[in-house]
Amino acid sequence: MKDKKERPSGIHNEVCLGCGCDLALGKEDDHMIGRKHGDLVWPLCLPCHHKRSELQREEPRPTDDPRNVFEVIGRWLLSVAEYFELMCETFRCFGAFLIEFARQGYGADLKLQ
Repeated sequence: MKDKKERPSGIHNEVCLGCGCDLALGKEDDHMIGRKHGDLVWPLCLPCHHKRSELQREEPRPTDDPRNVFEVIGRWLLSVAEYFELMCETFRCFGAFLIEFARQGYGADLKLQ
């Protein structure tokens, strides 16, 4: 949603699905499986959208029927893998951050159930 007025109530800000940054400074609607194959878009920041575009350039060329069910499913799988590639760096940062908190004694009184 490009305008705050379009947001459903309760949604105050959007974050990039790749790196988790606030999208208030700018975003790109990324066609999840490519414009030719589907209409679903997800929000990405400009740097993540650029990285994602590079990953998409490495994908196999479309078949004669880009809406063929096997092609669409294949594109979804490639797309999900690419989104995970974008998230990996952020996951590593969050993991290291939490481990450093544990080293400082935070969370010792908490238990996972």
